[in-house]
Amino acid sequence: MAMRSKRVLVGVSGVVVLALVIFAAWPREREPEYEGKKLSYYLRVLAGRACQPQRTTLPEALNAAHAVLQIGSNAVPCLVRWRR
Repeated sequence: MAMRSKRVLVGVSGVVVLALVIFAAWPREREPEYEGKKLSYYLRVLAGRACQPQRTTLPEALNAAHAVLQIGSNAVPCLVRWRR
């Protein structure tokens, strides 16, 4: 009887571990990128320019604005999700 309950416990543990691995590896919607940097990076650069102009140079802000424009409508799902 003890041997059977031990096998059941090992089996259930294996199923739980497998479920956790599948959940962790499941593909998620990725944040859009431009030139290897994520949308959130460019938005932080632009926010830095708006809030503290001395922290972000004008060329950096212009580059970030250009990147956001290039990302275009692919940014909308992230922006909506972040708005909530």
